[in-house]
Amino acid sequence: GSFWFLGFVVLLGVSASWEFSSLTRLPSNNALRWFSLIAVTILIITGYQNGTDGASAVFPAIVIISLLISLFHAQNPGHSWAWTLAGIIYVGVLLSYFVILRNLPKGFTWLTFSVLTTWVSDSASYFVGRKFGRHLLWQKHSPKKTWEGAIGGVFVGTIAGAIISLWFLQVPWPLAIILSCIVCL
Repeated sequence: GSFWFLGFVVLLGVSASWEFSSLTRLPSNNALRWFSLIAVTILIITGYQNGTDGASAVFPAIVIISLLISLFHAQNPGHSWAWTLAGIIYVGVLLSYFVILRNLPKGFTWLTFSVLTTWVSDSASYFVGRKFGRHLLWQKHSPKKTWEGAIGGVFVGTIAGAIISLWFLQVPWPLAIILSCIVCL
């Protein structure tokens, strides 16, 4: 992958980390919020440079530093540390795999398969849920999502992902179905 792709993923990671911190109600001037932006950036860059070895090598330091910041700067250290670390893992670790995947042979194709399959699954969830949705999935946190939409999204996404992976990746059809279903979940 190119440096442009790395830059795009870093910007995506910083934006997603900021949003995650906002959802967990960390103040914008909070040291943990700023540390999470730095940690996500470091995880993505080390993943780009060194693959899984790079990301896993820096992760223990990120855990310890975030704990120390929590202990000295947070009103509720355990709660703040847990949410900060969850955001770093959710955004930083997952996006580091985005760049790691891109750097593999056929990486762009695998990345395209993953993104397109996820997009189709999410879109199908929305439309199936709007048309047939009756049973709420998780009303407290996502009041309009339904079981019907979730099942429809996995079903349609698995079919679309299997077609995409058969066409572009030339994997055997049982593997295409399994991989597509995993991506949709």
